[in-house]
Amino acid sequence: MRKQTRKNVLLLMEWHNHPFREGIAQFAKEHRWIVTVNDGCTLPDGWHGDGIITYFDTRKDIIRYVLNAEVPVVNLSGFHPEIPLPGVTGDNVGIGRMAAEFFLQKGFTRAAYFSTQFHRLQKLRLHGFAKKWKEATGGKIVPIVPKLDKRRTGADDWTALGAYIRGKLADIPKPLAVFAFCDYDAAKVEAAALDAGLRVPDDVAILGVDNDPLVCENDVIPISSVCHDRIRIGYEGAALLENLMSRRRVRTRHIEILPTRIEERASTQGLYSDDPLVRRVIDFFGDHLSESTGAGEAAAAVGVGKRFLERHFASHAGRTVTSYLREIRLIRARQLVTETDRPMGLIAKDCGFSNAQHFSNAFR
Repeated sequence: MRKQTRKNVLLLMEWHNHPFREGIAQFAKEHRWIVTVNDGCTLPDGWHGDGIITYFDTRKDIIRYVLNAEVPVVNLSGFHPEIPLPGVTGDNVGIGRMAAEFFLQKGFTRAAYFSTQFHRLQKLRLHGFAKKWKEATGGKIVPIVPKLDKRRTGADDWTALGAYIRGKLADIPKPLAVFAFCDYDAAKVEAAALDAGLRVPDDVAILGVDNDPLVCENDVIPISSVCHDRIRIGYEGAALLENLMSRRRVRTRHIEILPTRIEERASTQGLYSDDPLVRRVIDFFGDHLSESTGAGEAAAAVGVGKRFLERHFASHAGRTVTSYLREIRLIRARQLVTETDRPMGLIAKDCGFSNAQHFSNAFR
């Protein structure tokens, strides 16, 4: 009996994308592929094999190479829909829609979208975000996009880009929800907001895409992110290529993978309200978090009766004053536990808990 030949597959990508590789690697192991990797470097002239998985944006030499290849090719980028290649990508409109739903559930009435660049994928995410926002609120989001403002701010010019973002943020009433094209763009918004003296998330809540732990977990304020299922994109791209190499019929040559969830971190954890009285209470607790305060102290600070405040807060914020105060204390405690080496007793004191045991029970 003749031994089946193992398929030889080339990964030709404009830049390294580890989650794509994870998905491809899983499929390749299951199907015993031989894989040749060629990321962001010279073209593999003289390569001979059975199929190619590619990802490209600006590299015209890669585009020419795969179009001239005499083997099946699957494209994992969505930058050039005019190029007739089978492909698997994320549902970028769906990513924008999920971001809008997330912020709407939190009670935001104002939102903005930021992207350093403005190509096809950035436009698709903006479209999904803005469309869902308009459907739900009847209002428009504010685009913070240099190209739309005819600004020639370079993507790598942090000084000019930071000044541009700070200027745009200053013009928009707060609290403000900002959806960024990716985690790297979200980090730029956070840096600009903090430089401008704005509070994250109280004044500006920020959401990125891709859930890159290097960025999201190590920024000054950890960044919430839409989990774009890039591992599955890699796996489904490999599965599509396998079918094409084996000359099987495929139901569709273009597959879009939905985002899975949102990983929430400190950049969006808070309470948001346009009601002036609720905002004053939020500000009071933020300024007195380490003190033994409650609804009575907050009511005195804003000049209303305790019972009136409790009814008003529940009506306009959807929760009690006490539950909100407990939540923000725990959010602050989680930040200190994960980002500092302070002893638990000091963290408990910083967050307004009466003692370490009380804090430990609440935190658990």
